Amino acid sequence: MTERKIFANEITFLMSDLAALIYQVADFDVALQMVLDTYVEYFKIDHAAIARYHEDEEQFVIIKNHEFDQTLAENLRFDLFTSINGYIIRKERPSKFRNEQNGFKVGEQNITVDSGLQTLYFFPFRFHEQINAFLIVAVYKGEQEPDSDKIKLLSSFTNLMAPVFHAFGSVKKRRKGFENIISKIIKDRIYEARLGLYPVSFAIFRLSLQHEMMSTVALEDTVRTYQELFDKKLASVGDVIWLTLDTAFFIFPNADLFTSESLCSNLKEEMETVFSERKGQVKVDLKYVTISYPQSGEDAGQIISQLWLRLFDELRPEAFAAS
Repeated sequence: MTERKIFANEITFLMSDLAALIYQVADFDVALQMVLDTYVEYFKIDHAAIARYHEDEEQFVIIKNHEFDQTLAENLRFDLFTSINGYIIRKERPSKFRNEQNGFKVGEQNITVDSGLQTLYFFPFRFHEQINAFLIVAVYKGEQEPDSDKIKLLSSFTNLMAPVFHAFGSVKKRRKGFENIISKIIKDRIYEARLGLYPVSFAIFRLSLQHEMMSTVALEDTVRTYQELFDKKLASVGDVIWLTLDTAFFIFPNADLFTSESLCSNLKEEMETVFSERKGQVKVDLKYVTISYPQSGEDAGQIISQLWLRLFDELRPEAFAAS
């Protein structure tokens, strides 16, 4: 009983941590891929799709999928009042639909699918009483149906992710030219490096705290101590920009990938050693990724996407990934 509670708490913490990271990504396609990867890899979902509301069609359409039935991916169109096999999709909780005679009746349309496809689950991305998207999970014969605990976890993560779809607006009105400060800084530094014919490196650091129970005040004090040590160490060799209390963006002027990787690795070891020697402190795990121009990409878009995706990959704990 105790083990189950601890495991559930660890998963809840992980979901919140990943959600906080995804919220910081300015590129919707990158954020969307991170969301889908979470479902596929963390929750062991073999067949998944994300359907988003498209204003031109006034319906939900599938915009990204993993190992999903292609006939459904291309033809599934529905709104909040469309019936599937005679039942309306639920707006407040997951819906479950069985394959009937090798297909699904969506409104007045019959969509034929692989006979092995057994069940579809629809999880609404619901934010402020508005539904902007659905996670659709497919289960085939021979595969295990998600139990009630897994459905609750999927629903919880979907609720955490709902603001991402709301923030980026509709498909028709997606923010074109949306650019966060980091993207602009990377563009400017690449331009300067190109003119000066010298390399430039970038890194993102993410602080992960491991603790049993800790007050909010104690956590904030730990983060402030971490920031002070971090700034003291790096301010003399580059520029530090704090994205959140626990996430920092760093610029290494005139540094190639080997130099920046060495500096990041040394910093990680030093920071974790400092905190491990302090009695009563939480355990600090400093994750980082670093890439360079021109080795890692020729433009800001390539570099910022690689940074976020690699950091996302670094945050994947082995215990959860193997569960």
